Amino acid sequence: MRPVPTPCHPSVALPGRPPQTRPEVPPATVFHTLCLAVWLSVAGCSPALDWRDVAWPDSGVTVQMPCKPKAHARELPVAGLTTKVTVVACQAQNMTFALSWADVGDPVRVGPALQEWRDAAKSNLGAQAQPVSAKPIPGATPHDQAGRWALAGRSPQGEARQSEVVLAVRGTRVVQVTMLGAAWDTEAADNFLGSLRFQSGSS
Repeated sequence: MRPVPTPCHPSVALPGRPPQTRPEVPPATVFHTLCLAVWLSVAGCSPALDWRDVAWPDSGVTVQMPCKPKAHARELPVAGLTTKVTVVACQAQNMTFALSWADVGDPVRVGPALQEWRDAAKSNLGAQAQPVSAKPIPGATPHDQAGRWALAGRSPQGEARQSEVVLAVRGTRVVQVTMLGAAWDTEAADNFLGSLRFQSGSS
């Protein structure tokens, strides 16, 4: 039986900042519609973990996911400019697994975009982001705003949530991998987040 949907947690999506010519909108509001659309498309009976490589067209990366993801894309403000953002996500064992990416087109925008995304993940759970040691991501461009973080807090509905987020970059393409759940599976998190790699030849 399909459960009654609850609002998707915005930490699954990529935060951004609207252009200065528009009224200021909190990142959670900006990305709520995109995140909710993805959540509704994947909500349902929670399957067992069934790992498979996912190399979504135009993402430039490969990651292992334990369920079959669905995608949603939209033009959204990122680092001050409207940018195409794509999110692919699925749910298994009451955990959400998501891969998101955007090509910001200008190296100057990479740092601000990564900072926005990490700040939104923190804001969404009302938590500080604690750095987690991780192996270098194959093919990634080193960046001081990239890395892996753990967060523990509460959803806007007051429910306890744990999350881990990986932010990575190659050229002007920024990528976020997020795992979110009420109960935590360390092995699943390491398998999912640790599998991220940039494809050979991707820009």
